[in-house]
Formats: sequence, structure tokens, C-alpha cells
Amino acid sequence: MSKIAKYMLPGVLAALLVSCSGRVDRPNVILVTMDTTRADRIGCYGCERAFTPGLDALAKSGVLFERAYTAVPLTLPSHTSILTGLQPPEHGLRVNGARSLSRETTLLSEALKTAKYQTAAFIAAFVLDAKFGLDQGFDLYDDDVGGDFDPDAWLRRHRSGEKVVDSALEWLRGRSSDPFFCWVHLFDPHQPYIWQQAYVPENFAGDAYDSEIAYMDFQIRRLLDYVKEEGIAERTLVVLVGDHGESLGEHGEKQHGLLLYDGAVHVPMIFVQPGKLPSGRIVSGAVSIASVAPTIARLCGVTLSTASAPSLHRALRDSPTRSGPVYMETEMPYTEHHWAPLRGLVDYPWKYIHTSRPELYNLQSDPAEMRNLCDLDPNKAAKLAALLDELERSFREVSGSEVELSETERRTLESLGYTTRFERQAGPDNREDLPDVKDMLDLFEESQRVGRLIKAGELAVALDLAAGLVEKDPENAAFRLALAKALGANGKYKEAEDLAARRILASGEPLSLDVRLGSLILLSRCRKEQGDVDGAVSILREILATDEDNVPVRNGLAWYLATKSDASAEERSEAVEIAEGLIDVVGPEAPRYLDTLATAHAAAGDFESAVRYSSSAVRFARRDGDDEMIKEYRRRLSLFEAGKPYFE
Repeated sequence: MSKIAKYMLPGVLAALLVSCSGRVDRPNVILVTMDTTRADRIGCYGCERAFTPGLDALAKSGVLFERAYTAVPLTLPSHTSILTGLQPPEHGLRVNGARSLSRETTLLSEALKTAKYQTAAFIAAFVLDAKFGLDQGFDLYDDDVGGDFDPDAWLRRHRSGEKVVDSALEWLRGRSSDPFFCWVHLFDPHQPYIWQQAYVPENFAGDAYDSEIAYMDFQIRRLLDYVKEEGIAERTLVVLVGDHGESLGEHGEKQHGLLLYDGAVHVPMIFVQPGKLPSGRIVSGAVSIASVAPTIARLCGVTLSTASAPSLHRALRDSPTRSGPVYMETEMPYTEHHWAPLRGLVDYPWKYIHTSRPELYNLQSDPAEMRNLCDLDPNKAAKLAALLDELERSFREVSGSEVELSETERRTLESLGYTTRFERQAGPDNREDLPDVKDMLDLFEESQRVGRLIKAGELAVALDLAAGLVEKDPENAAFRLALAKALGANGKYKEAEDLAARRILASGEPLSLDVRLGSLILLSRCRKEQGDVDGAVSILREILATDEDNVPVRNGLAWYLATKSDASAEERSEAVEIAEGLIDVVGPEAPRYLDTLATAHAAAGDFESAVRYSSSAVRFARRDGDDEMIKEYRRRLSLFEAGKPYFE
């Protein structure tokens, strides 16, 4: 018995949805999309260390698709495929944050709304904000994701599964009538992983990522308890699907978006409706998550004629499902690093990935995808390459609409791991000449080390590492910025300024917002360290002109004004105003921001307030165990108690 099969109960076919008269039942629909969720980390998919009793029970009572694949390992384009039945070239969203869905593209929610469904969506992360176009057809699109706040990670705008499910349950309990379509997006397994001790058993053998999945499983159980309480299980179709997986270090990728190996593209997919769909059924053929929308539409008796992916309604019952070909892609290597983009397909047991160095794997004999068979079986590789080319030619490619993002919103996407670089178009004529992502991943990981080395005080090592990165990949602006930061950390401010200003900002090439803003902030620091505080202030004001809500930059501006010995009375008053506004945003227990506020009050001559806020900064720094900051804050507190301001 297979690992998956042992989780299933023997199923009996239920009555068909379509009666002899041709009438189709109109079930309620709950669609749960599980962000960053690997299939092989769930119990019903054979993971023995998993703690997923909710998903396992649903698999026993419904239909599990053993080999479901995402269309692209990125949240926005994959969800767009789930909700439209289209592949990324067909709906036009290839990466996160660059474009919004065209209003001419039909979503499942619109088709159900036309059929008199009440519709609502509950979103966990900014990457699916309404401005990207997935709100079409929803009576309620709840994308208020600002609830979970950490002052040091303020740009990571997302909310916990508990808060998402709370909002969904409130709407469900307040509905006026059936039928309804409720989409719930859960983001919890996304990096950084938080250890969820309260949601796993004492003998839990998994890691933090697995505990996040256990937490998500608990929230799914909370949501579906409503269906049981209301006695509407037989009238409610429940669909659970992952948007993409997570590489977790396999093949050199720690997260997702750059590669198309199964860790990042193989996802769970389960359909449940007691009495209507069989229980314990396993569908083994390879399928795409793009089939979710046309399948739900068919089961609800509505038309989604714009979908190109096939409906799986027959496979849900008893018809065998042909394995593939399932299309997948990622443009992220190209849009972020100017490396070759990836296209691929699964025609089980075969997987083919087209890039500068094509790859061919037999997933049955080599599920870990460790043996590239392109050279050993060139005929099979050529056949699948031709099939992929034929598949791509069949797509009616469209472009999404240009989306208006504030600088803050773009930074938010980047804080979630999604850089919104200018969207280059990589055609077949130029992709073969670009570096293969497999050859560049080690450099990518090294670039992440530069920042950690600087923080750890290993400045010379960081500088040598960053210089080597630029030498190996001189066209990569992110690597140039890493070098500029290392130069600045080593006190080489003139060199860092020249690199940031001339080689990056004035290069004329399209830059990711992360690189552009990072370069501006570094440039501001370099100006200040060289005595040009007014120049530093001017650069921060330039950033805030288009990004007025950028908390770290606002704090930096308040600090520069408060610690500038020749600041005018107006500038010192402005520093107090900015710092007070930041406390309203970050809360009264953030020591870094309290220290800025105290310093601003002291500069303005209000030492009573300065002492009060500085004492709070020391207290909360002590709570956080930050010894270095405690020393700094105490030093300033002593000055304020003596009636002296702090000037740098």
C-alpha cells in the first residue's frame, strides 16, 4: 500500500451531481488556498512526521489529487491561474506586483456572482491586494492585512490565519441566503517560519515550517467546523489547493520563485462534498491548479467559457485522468537578476525544464530530480521540448494592466520576498545567451551572506565577498548594491557613494525598487558620514516625496534632524512631529522609535519629555535583551537628565 493510500478510507461512489433531468445542484463553495505549502509535508500525502489531522480527514472524505502542480511558484500569478483557469501567459501576470489582471479576464467569482452566488474573499497578504485585480466579482474583498505588526518588519504586511478565519466566519454567519462562494487565503507557512508549539503534539518531529502547516491545518478545521455546525456539509463543496511550494534548501534554493523542482511546484489539492463526491478517492494523473476554476464552475452548473484548462469533474468521480502535459514557468530569474527564465512541463513520469541548460527527469525513478537525463535520453528531451513549444504556441498571450503602486506598497512586496523589478520581456532569441539560474544560485546565497556578515561585524570578509560577486556577475545591480553597502560599512564612504550614485542609480538600467531605495538610503548615509547632513536629509525627503509612509525612512529623517547641531527651530520641531507620528504607527513599546522621540524632544529643549521617553526606551530594550542598545540609550538618558541634548 502506498504512503498516500494508507491515509484513505475505502470510498463508495456517491450520486452524480447532474440528475436525469439535467438539473445541476448549486452547492455552496469554500475555496481554501494554502500559500507556500508543499504536498510532501502533509500527512495525507505520505509525510509521517506531519501533524495535519484536518487535511488528512478531508482527504479521507473526499478526492485527493496526488500530482497537482502549480503554474508558477509565485503567489499572485498562481492564484490568478487558480481563479481564472488560465496559464500565466494567458492571463498576463507572470511575476508578483508588476501588473494587475485585465478587467476583461473573467474570474470564477464573476461567473458565480452572475449565477446569484454571494461572494467573499479573505486575503492574508498584500501580494493579493485588490489593486492587482483579483477582487473582480466579489461582494466583499477583505484584504485588510495590516493587523500583525512588528516595528522591525513593518513592511511585511500580512495577517495570521486566525485573523483571516475569524473574518471569514463573521461573514459566513452573517449571510442572508445560499448559495455562497467563500475564498480563504492562508499565508502562514511563508518564510520567516514561526515555531507554533501550541499547535503540535509534544513528540512532534517536524521543523518550524512543518509547525506552520500544523497551525494552518488548525485554522482550516476552525473554518470547516462552521459547515458542520450549520448542517450544510452535503450542500457545500470544499476545495483546498496550494498555490506553490517551498524549496527549503533543495537544489540550492531556500524559498521559491527561481526554480521549477517539485519542492516548489508540487502542491496539495483536495475536493470534498459528502454525498456528492466519492470519499477516499486518489487521482494519480498529473494536473494543473489552473483546472480548479473550471472544475468548480462545472460542479456549480455555471459557465466559465474563458478558461483554457480542462475541468476535472469526471476525474472526481471515476474516470481516469491522463497525466499531463502540465505547463509551468517562472520569469523571476530574469526579472530580478537578468538570468535565463524557466519554462517546463510534467508529462508524468517525465518532467522537462527549458532554460540555458535544459533538464529532463523521470519523476518515478528519480523523485528528488537529481539525475538530469538530457544527455542520456536526447530523443525524449527533444520530444518534450517540442511538446512544450507546441503548448506555448497554443496560448493566447495577453499582458496585464499596468498597476499603480506606491513606493511603500512596492517595498511591502519586497519585504515578503517579492522584488518588483521592471518587467523585461525574455523571448526565445535571447534566453539561450543568459546565465542559467542553476549556475548562479550559489552567488545569490552569497549575496544574502553579505548583509549578515556586516551585521556580525565581519566587515573585511563582507567586502571581499561582495567584490567577488560583482566580478563574477557585473550586470547584477543587486550585487553592486551589496558591494556598496560593504564599502560603506568599512568606512569607505566616498567609494560607496560613487558606486551607489554612478554605477547603480545613474546607470540607466531598470532597477528593482529594493535596489533603487537601498541605494538612495545608502547614499544618504554616506553623505551624512562625510559631513553633508543637509545632503543626507535631502535624499530622505526625496524618498518620502513618493513614499510618505515609509517608517524606517521617516525615523531616519527625524533622527538626522534631531541630532544635527545646527538644525533650525523649525527642523527640530519637525523632528518631534515626525517622531510622535511614528509612535502612533509602531506603538508605545518600540525602543528604537522611543529613543528617536526622546532625542528629538531634547533637541527642542523639552528635557522632561526626553527623560520620560528615553527611560521607556531603556526599559523596553532591556525587555528585548539588546545589550548594545541599552548602553546607547542609557548614555543618552544621562545627557537628557543633565539637561543636555544629543548631537552627532
